[in-house]
Amino acid sequence: MIQAAIIGLGAIGQRLIKNFASHPEIKVTAICDQNEEIAYETSKRLNGVSFFTDYLTMLEEADIDLVYITVPPKFHHKIASDVITKNKHVLCEKPLANSG
Repeated sequence: MIQAAIIGLGAIGQRLIKNFASHPEIKVTAICDQNEEIAYETSKRLNGVSFFTDYLTMLEEADIDLVYITVPPKFHHKIASDVITKNKHVLCEKPLANSG
């Protein structure tokens, strides 16, 4: 079973949670958003999945294999770099950085 985390719980993050939850080999084990209310409400819908408002704390505390980043593109590079540093797999739909 692949244990997945999602950083960013806006429209894309919410859509991905549904897709991950329907996959037989993936379990969403942690979610993260700076908006605590959204993180908490999403956690409740996912039967109490661990939720965080700080992705660095999530990377330290959660048992995860991969992280899907759904925050705005300007934040991708920093977050992806931090995830890779923790030896986790990264999924990201958009560029990892806006410039070179």
